[in-house]
Amino acid sequence: MEATVDHVFEVDFKSPIKSPLPPDKVHLFSPLPGISQEDLLTQFERASDLHEQFLKERSGRGAKDVQRSRQVNEKSIIKQREELEEKKEEYKKQMEIKEKNREKTLAEKRDKAAAKVSRSKEVAARVKQERRKSLEQEP
Repeated sequence: MEATVDHVFEVDFKSPIKSPLPPDKVHLFSPLPGISQEDLLTQFERASDLHEQFLKERSGRGAKDVQRSRQVNEKSIIKQREELEEKKEEYKKQMEIKEKNREKTLAEKRDKAAAKVSRSKEVAARVKQERRKSLEQEP
């Protein structure tokens, strides 16, 4: 299909007819029809009050959350310290029990060794006496 002149869009940049400029932002500040300036001010004040109240609630909740987390942290730290103290006490008790058991075993070994030494001395003394007797009887 051939394009006809009707379908072609031509732009004449040198045309004396110009499109209107976009409106300035001044029209945004002009009063709206049907709404008074006082109503707008009260709406704005109400909105700003609601916003401030919302921010206060949020900051209050945030402060409560921070305080709650600090309390939880303090409680957990206190609990951990108590558990550590309990473990230290239990460790000390176990060490005392082990020390007593060690002393008992050392005392038992000492007594056994002393008994062996005394027995060996008795045997050695008896052997010496028997030897002396045997030497005295031989001549």
